[in-house]
Amino acid sequence: MIYSVYSINKITDTEEDQLNTPERSDLISGHEKLFKCTTVSAYALAVIIGLLYGWQVLLILLFPLLAGVIYSVKLTPRIPRLKDIFAVKSLVVALSWTVGNTFLPIVGYNINILVMLLIFYLFFIKSFINTVLFDIMDVEGDRETGTRTIPVVVGKLHTIKLLLVLNSTLLILVHISMVYGLFEIVVIIPLIFCIIYGYSYILYFSRNQNRLQMDILVDGEWI
Repeated sequence: MIYSVYSINKITDTEEDQLNTPERSDLISGHEKLFKCTTVSAYALAVIIGLLYGWQVLLILLFPLLAGVIYSVKLTPRIPRLKDIFAVKSLVVALSWTVGNTFLPIVGYNINILVMLLIFYLFFIKSFINTVLFDIMDVEGDRETGTRTIPVVVGKLHTIKLLLVLNSTLLILVHISMVYGLFEIVVIIPLIFCIIYGYSYILYFSRNQNRLQMDILVDGEWI
């Protein structure tokens, strides 16, 4: 599932990648059939497994695909694609990751609604921050293709400030968790580390535009 969602994102961004990361675009274009076949196969396998666990799991697994189609396709000439609307790219990508990460582990379980909302918020904010951070590096290609990402519209400096503010809101999540005793200390400590780590790489990549480092340190955050 993770592989297929990640690959779908890279395949649909090949136009921007031709300007931002031509080496990755060339790699995907040169092995397009392989990428598409493995992506479809991985997604199909995830859906088949999802069918075994019920319709709720299936809906969760189908969400990234449906979101990607709605995001990319222009339904009518009068209505712009979601891709062409300000900040929608970052929101769709963040939601695609968040829905699966939040709801797949809790299907079939009775869980505190506040806990579920906090987990959803954590994954959404982290995914949104990471997506927008990559958009800073891709700003030239996005501007050329008319993709109205946050860095394209408001600029790099204001984008970094926004990301720092969003990361700071996770401190409220920690506070709520401690006040209501929602999570054990073994969960709180990694959560605090996650927030500190977020500050670190936001500030680091505000000054350093190294894509390989960003791929490792940002995309590899949860490893």
